[in-house]
Amino acid sequence: MNLQNLPYPARGLIVAPAGKLIIGIDYSQVEPRIASHVSGDKHLQEPYLTGKDLYSTLASRVFKVPIEECGDGSKYRKMMKTGLLAVLYGTSTFTLSKQLGISVEEAEAFMGDFMTAYPQLAQFIEDTHHKADTEGYVQTLKGRKRRFIGHKPVATEYHRITKRIEGILGRPFKNIWQEQKVPRELKQKYWSVARQYGRVSRQSVNAIIQGTSADVMKIAMINLWKHLETKGEEWKILATIHDEVLIEVPATATPAEIEELENIMKSALPISVPYKVDTEVSARW
Repeated sequence: MNLQNLPYPARGLIVAPAGKLIIGIDYSQVEPRIASHVSGDKHLQEPYLTGKDLYSTLASRVFKVPIEECGDGSKYRKMMKTGLLAVLYGTSTFTLSKQLGISVEEAEAFMGDFMTAYPQLAQFIEDTHHKADTEGYVQTLKGRKRRFIGHKPVATEYHRITKRIEGILGRPFKNIWQEQKVPRELKQKYWSVARQYGRVSRQSVNAIIQGTSADVMKIAMINLWKHLETKGEEWKILATIHDEVLIEVPATATPAEIEELENIMKSALPISVPYKVDTEVSARW
């Protein structure tokens, strides 16, 4: 069963046996934390190192407004929760404009402002695209490779056509269909290859961040399993749901024993910012 897609109200149907409890330990913001580490962006790491709210800090920096105006419920913070994922995973400005209810021009300005505010993250994304273009693969922090078969010639053709168009225009461009000086046949060639190129560009960054997140979870599960083996048969992993592990424990489990489980999760794969986990203990999931 895919528990991640189980409707939330149905979770109550999953009940611990008599004398047992279900502990759910969920990584908090694990992908942005990994992004802050792999990019080395000090501004992105700063809220995790100082205990500030990530999205409020991002919003204040990108929109250039006081952080007091970027708290829970503010329009700036809501936009940033969507905007950060768009930046990390290469969402098009057209799609982002629909998600945020703004114009394409405003979405383009948002993406530009974000990259200016977080230059090391922007450089990481650019470097990742270059690695996929030239080597045909990227790697997670643990060295797992995501290969993009056939991408290198596509990347070569994409950059060739892009340079040709920029030569005609004398400048970079964003929307090829709005460029009157570019012949229609060349526009069609660009569009055909750009779709293929863009798909891998998005996947390359995603593969590192989400792939490393998966590495973290797998290492945590192995370490938890080894620890639970020492606790006896009453302690066992039940399931994982995205970034959460469900563990069945005796009802007599102490806060110190639960904290041990949390610490195992938080030490799975050391990075330059601390992990945070959210824990729930219940008889009914």
